[in-house]
Amino acid sequence: MPTAHARKTNGGAKSEETVDVKLTQKTTTEIETNTKETQMTINTAITQNTTQRAGETTTNPAETDEKEKNAV
Repeated sequence: MPTAHARKTNGGAKSEETVDVKLTQKTTTEIETNTKETQMTINTAITQNTTQRAGETTTNPAETDEKEKNAV
């Protein structure tokens, strides 16, 4: 990442440092969002895999509960 240097500007233009900080914040937010989405995808895959290994044919607990009620 380029080094930020504050400079005095005319006409109210933003300094390079201000722009750099905002870009860094935006990048950090995007990384955090992507990380959360990836973790949710991984958790879903783990849940589905665990359910399949347990011998269930569905990953929806409501469907499993309904099947158990009907089996009684």
